[in-house]
Amino acid sequence: MTTSSHPWKQELIHRAAALQAFTGSHHLTGLSTVKLEEDIVLGCYAIRRLVSGFLIPESRAHQPFPMTAYPRRRQAAPALGGEPLTVRYDLEAGRVVQHDLMFLCHQVLQNCVFEPWTAEGNTLRGIYVTSDHQRKIALYGVSLTALVDLFLRIGKDE
Repeated sequence: MTTSSHPWKQELIHRAAALQAFTGSHHLTGLSTVKLEEDIVLGCYAIRRLVSGFLIPESRAHQPFPMTAYPRRRQAAPALGGEPLTVRYDLEAGRVVQHDLMFLCHQVLQNCVFEPWTAEGNTLRGIYVTSDHQRKIALYGVSLTALVDLFLRIGKDE
C-alpha cells in the first residue's frame, strides 16, 4: 500500500482532463458513455483512497459538495427497470443539497443508476446517479463542471 498521495492525485488530474473533454458534448455514443462513467468512477475511487489512507486532510473529506436531489415518486416500485428516470423520480422537483465527499463517492462507486444528464440541445451537463441504498430516497444530479473542479482541486492540493 502506498503512503504517498502523489499517484492518486495524478490520477485525479488525469481524470479531470478526460472529463473536461466531455464538456459541451452534444452526442454521446454507448462507448463514450462508458468512458464517462469510467472517468468519474475512477476519480471517485481515487478520492476515497486518499481519504481512507489519511492522505488528505480530514477537513477536505468532509467538505460539502453541491448536488441536486430529485425525490423518488411514491407510486414507483423500488426496483429499477428499463423505464425512463422520469417514471421513478420527479425531475421537476429537484432541490440543491450539500453532502460530503464520501457521500458523493458512495453514490458513484455503489451506483445502481448512472446516466448522462443532458440539457437543451442534448448538451452534457453532468450525471444522474444514485446508490442502491439511496435509490428509494432520491436520484442525484451532479454537474460535470463541479466534478472537474473537485478532481483538480484535490489533485493539485499540496
